[in-house]
Amino acid sequence: MPTILERLTALFSRDMQAVLRNPRAISMIENPSIRVQMAAIRRDKSVICFIDKPVEKVQLAAVRNAPHNIHFIASPGEKVQLSVIRHKPGYIGFISNPTELTAVERMPEFISLINKPAVKVQLMAVLKDPAHIASIKEPAEKVQLATVQKNPEYIRHIESPTVKVQHMAIQGNADTLRHIKSPADTVQLAAVQAKGETIRYVS
Repeated sequence: MPTILERLTALFSRDMQAVLRNPRAISMIENPSIRVQMAAIRRDKSVICFIDKPVEKVQLAAVRNAPHNIHFIASPGEKVQLSVIRHKPGYIGFISNPTELTAVERMPEFISLINKPAVKVQLMAVLKDPAHIASIKEPAEKVQLATVQKNPEYIRHIESPTVKVQHMAIQGNADTLRHIKSPADTVQLAAVQAKGETIRYVS
């Protein structure tokens, strides 16, 4: 149903009259006003694909309860992207790095849905909860270090920890040697020196 304002506008605007009759008419309107865009979107969210450079308000209306419409928006705003991934986390793959950082800051478990996250995004996730290291393929060394600094036990989730990371884990807890697949000789020595019983983990 048209709003009262839309009905009043339609009295003086052919554009508004057109989209109230058929929202797809917006495809024939050059530079439609925001009010006309909103009227069209309220009737059919998919017409976002006909609007060049829609403002954030219009983008938000288009993806509300219809997150797939983000595909029709060339440059979705950050609020729009966040609105979409709150309802459809899998859509995080379609958003840009700055928003990935914001998304992971709010919900760190989203890190598992990002293909090749930026280092700062990886860091944000493990600083929130080091257990998220398990969801990151080939984490950067500084991300590995941040993880074992918070909890040395999580080195077990790092497939190929660097020697520096191995040493940091051993310093935190010598028993973590048992979680390192191929520990460096210096790491094994450091673990045994710190706690003699860890000799049983030395191969």
